[in-house]
Amino acid sequence: MHKAPSKKTILYIIIIAIVVVLAYLYFSGSPVDNSVSLEEVAAPTSESSIAAANVLALLNQISSLKIEINIFTNPVYMSLVDHTVPVLEQNIGRENPFTSSYVNIQPRLVPATAATGTKSTIKPK
Repeated sequence: MHKAPSKKTILYIIIIAIVVVLAYLYFSGSPVDNSVSLEEVAAPTSESSIAAANVLALLNQISSLKIEINIFTNPVYMSLVDHTVPVLEQNIGRENPFTSSYVNIQPRLVPATAATGTKSTIKPK
């Protein structure tokens, strides 16, 4: 007698079929054009040329400014008080913060006779 497929087997076949269809749709899509394309930029309008002219006029006004030096001798200016807080020098840390802190420590060699009581093969300096 032939046994009918179980619900689990049918479910697995449906899932595999869906995965195959999705993979086919994903990999068979139209290729993406990776070439560089040029975009058209609109020519400057009259508004932008007016704004550029305004900026140029303002820059010309700034360059023609004259600073009066007598303001620094004014008693009101001289009465101003400086309330700045001095910044103290502080340790800025290690030269290279990404190195391990134990890199600069030299290991100390202990003669084998002191540690184990056997004859040492290392010659002390």
